Amino acid sequence: MRFTSFQNTLLEPHVGHRALQAGAQFLIRFFFICAKIGVLILFSVAALVPLAFGVTPLDETASPGSRALQYQKVPMTWGGMKAVAFDGTITDTQSGGRYYDRRLALGGAFGFERPLVPLFGVRLDLRGEVVTRRQRMALVPETFIDETYFVGRPSADITYTTPAGLEIFGGGMLVLKPTHTQTMDAASVDAKIKYSSSALLTPRFGFTRRGGVASGGVYYVVGTEGSRKVTKSVGDGNDLKFDESLYEPTTAALFAQFSGGVMLWKLEVASISGSEGGLRAASGQTMSDDHLRLQFGGVWAGVINAQIAHQTASYSKSAYMSLENIPMSSIRVGAGDASTGMWAGGVYFFGRDRQSIPEFNAKYKVDGFVILTGVNHAL
Repeated sequence: MRFTSFQNTLLEPHVGHRALQAGAQFLIRFFFICAKIGVLILFSVAALVPLAFGVTPLDETASPGSRALQYQKVPMTWGGMKAVAFDGTITDTQSGGRYYDRRLALGGAFGFERPLVPLFGVRLDLRGEVVTRRQRMALVPETFIDETYFVGRPSADITYTTPAGLEIFGGGMLVLKPTHTQTMDAASVDAKIKYSSSALLTPRFGFTRRGGVASGGVYYVVGTEGSRKVTKSVGDGNDLKFDESLYEPTTAALFAQFSGGVMLWKLEVASISGSEGGLRAASGQTMSDDHLRLQFGGVWAGVINAQIAHQTASYSKSAYMSLENIPMSSIRVGAGDASTGMWAGGVYFFGRDRQSIPEFNAKYKVDGFVILTGVNHAL
């Protein structure tokens, strides 16, 4: 279980920790309530106002494939913001002990695509988010682990259109993680874990074929593995230093969109090779495994967009299960105003799993909301 390694260090919490805990729980509950109300308002407004949906790279379901389908060989600029609430819980089915992982994030994006010459075009997308995370061991005594960090994901692609109309694109995304510090507090024990900065470049390429009724293609992301320095200090002058493995997995995907009646349908199936790198056990086995990501959705009469997505379990064995690698599903809705280019959307994501080994039985549960808003402009 994720939280067993902390049990020997759990001590009585400070009064200040309880106040911080109560404040964080209030903010997360308030955000969830606002997200639910926002989704209801979105459906109500979309039913009354003539709207047209616009997809941007800030969309949580955006991928190299969906971005390639966006390319219309005209100048386009976009920008937007997102807010995310993540609430994860691990419950020990034997002792009833619980581990909580709660996160709030704010992100933004700005990008553009331009035709350079008749057969070439370029796309640039700058994205990043700031995440505040609190982990809590809800046993007696309790431990709190806090951190705030930034993740940047700028990307660029060049598209070449052959005389036969086949669009070939290639580029890459840079995953940036600056230095940050994680603190662990438990009554009389304070520890700090400092993570060094890191940067991973993931090259990618693919092609798109467009037709009157259906368009689609394939893309391939080259996996990249790296590491960053980690220093753990407990205040006694004896620092523990080690390297943490980082991995952006190899991905191969098929994507398509096709029209049917008043609907424009979209589909993507991606195979993700999680077993090629990342964190490893003492035996050398990777903790992640190969898995699938499925996305299917549509736009109704150019008014309302809805999409469902599912990612299968990505842990190689039950002992390596975490809140990040359990099966995860999401439901997305959105709408936009064609005259102004404004758009908005909401995502509800959830995950459930249970370890299969009796002596390690635990229930894993994740719920979260994403609120998206932004603007597209053809220049």
